[in-house]
Amino acid sequence: MKKSVVVVAVAVILIVILQFIPDFYADYPAEVRLVTVREESYTPTFLVDGVVEDTFQREVTPKFPFVPKQVLVEEGEYVTYGQLIATVDVEGTKNAFLSIAEEYAGQLPDDLLSDAAEAVFNMAGGNSWLADGNLPTEIRSNMEGVLSSVTLHTGELWLPTQAAAVVSSMNGLRVRLSVPEQQVSSLKIGQRITFTAPAVEDGLFAARITWISSEATQKLDGLTSTTVVEVLARIEDDFDVLRPGYTVRAECAAEEEQEYQFLPYEAVLQDETGQSYVYVYQDGKAWRRDIETGKELSTAVAVEKGLGKYEKVILDADQVNDSDPVVMAED
Repeated sequence: MKKSVVVVAVAVILIVILQFIPDFYADYPAEVRLVTVREESYTPTFLVDGVVEDTFQREVTPKFPFVPKQVLVEEGEYVTYGQLIATVDVEGTKNAFLSIAEEYAGQLPDDLLSDAAEAVFNMAGGNSWLADGNLPTEIRSNMEGVLSSVTLHTGELWLPTQAAAVVSSMNGLRVRLSVPEQQVSSLKIGQRITFTAPAVEDGLFAARITWISSEATQKLDGLTSTTVVEVLARIEDDFDVLRPGYTVRAECAAEEEQEYQFLPYEAVLQDETGQSYVYVYQDGKAWRRDIETGKELSTAVAVEKGLGKYEKVILDADQVNDSDPVVMAED
């Protein structure tokens, strides 16, 4: 009889102890790690496809001297094939040329003029090239590229001792990109981009944008077409491994560099409604704080609203509840 009483008594004691264990552990502070937001510069980017192209220069040199009536371009400007560079003042050219030829032709040093210019001066006496209408009325670009030199001035006689203009494709290689219309507004002349080429394993190259087309075109992609804008970028260094015709994948900035505040994903939770929140450490307890998140990286997410710069956030967010007592873990 005594043995059974003892067994019952022990069982009762165990039941009482088990009832108090949850409360005991509930009151015992959880050990947690704390973090603060990490400020970091971040530039969103987008990827576009393109191709490597060869580049070169070409001079625009009319056969005869002329006086520009209007110069329509400036040095550094991008021109297309056949684009009008200048118009010719025909009557002004005749008067200026004949006046100079008659007055100075016999006095100019032999090495001042090129052979072409001297031939033109020798023709002045008969005046046939002017009378026959050989003088052009328009000067146009003979290739697509950037004007690296323009020697024309409105109202001043131009002589064929030098190029009227030099159209350059920047000497070397360039990439031609097809940028979706939704993203082209984020690009600008001089902007630096990086790109890779499947033909060059582990190769990373850089280029600067030299031209953005003013027109959009349709690009066929399988059975669908997309609206794109052509963009040219001069390659800074091809390291003698790139070749014209190589395909490339370029990374372009989608917007200006901005400062963001990032938290590790482990510190951010979501409730059943989709609301993001964290637990902030304050006065020895964990307190829920609703936040708004933004940019996502591979290991962190940006906090846009709801959290102060220096507040301590519990990293082990899934181990605590609102108002739980916590202690900082020792390093």
